[in-house]
Amino acid sequence: MYWVLGTINFTLTNPKFIQESDIVRFHKWMETRGWRFSDYPLDPMSTDYSVSHIDGRDSLLRWDTDIAEWERTENIPHHLMQMYTHLGVVSNNTPLPLCETCNHHQDCWQGYEHRKPLDQDNIHWSHVCLPWIGEKYNTFRIVVIGINPYESGGLDFFRVLIPQAKEEMARGKIKVRFNNPTYAGTILWHRIGLYASQTILKFVDEDDPLTFPELSHIDAYDWIAFTNHVKCSPTGDRSQPSRAMWENCHSILKEELRILNPKILFVLGTGDNIFYLRKNVLDENPLFIDETKFVRIFLGKLHGRTVGIINVPHPTAPARGASPQISRDLNTLLFKYAPTLQNVLHLPRPKTL
Repeated sequence: MYWVLGTINFTLTNPKFIQESDIVRFHKWMETRGWRFSDYPLDPMSTDYSVSHIDGRDSLLRWDTDIAEWERTENIPHHLMQMYTHLGVVSNNTPLPLCETCNHHQDCWQGYEHRKPLDQDNIHWSHVCLPWIGEKYNTFRIVVIGINPYESGGLDFFRVLIPQAKEEMARGKIKVRFNNPTYAGTILWHRIGLYASQTILKFVDEDDPLTFPELSHIDAYDWIAFTNHVKCSPTGDRSQPSRAMWENCHSILKEELRILNPKILFVLGTGDNIFYLRKNVLDENPLFIDETKFVRIFLGKLHGRTVGIINVPHPTAPARGASPQISRDLNTLLFKYAPTLQNVLHLPRPKTL
């Protein structure tokens, strides 16, 4: 059951649907931001009640901003943790080794037992990672889907790693090394930001050039979420997943996407990643829209909702992922189809102030 958080004050817009079990938790969190509620209605059919802010009427303009922040920092992680607990990979908010507790672990790790990351130094590789969720994710709900952590992991892995990558890129680095002099570095995070910024810039309001700055590959992380298709990170061999991992890992990914509720999936990898997404995660085979040499666009169904799907080679793919042609191909397709995606997916046209 859902409650509609409405208001009798006309200055508060965009009512949000909140699960009934979350209404008290929502009120308590919003009260820490200065909001004061009237008693919420006992009748589930009622949709209106009044709110006020301790700083006065001018602060009512923060309503949508604070709701979006609650959704990103509190509500989505809360439901992700509930889902991980239900699947048996988290207990009492503590992650458990996927290679020992996931429902598919025996199948996935058959013949790969020697690659289980269970040593004291790397056991965190075996834990599920909460997705990265940018501050403005709710604007377009773009989820970038990678393959799996490369001999890495941990529940808060992305929430620690991505800010570090942004700091290095802000210093002009394209290959991010995470301040590790023995690591050759990866262009993954630069390319994700680059492709995301190109996509976002096709959807924002360009009518006023004075308020339309370029969106950098670093700032693009504020607008997206990131997760991996395969949750396990085997040791050795560049952490390549087993075939069974590809076949089975949709059980977690699909539930993550249900909670993240994306409008656009940006899929890195034109092989297994997109193949198993189409086979096991989407409701049905997606509708092909168009392609260039490197980039493809689809429309698909996910949990009964229409999603756009943009598929590019993985940035670390040998001789393909780093090609500047990918960026040009992406621009070509977005120039043709961004208006269609904007209309079909009901995307807004905000300004990147």
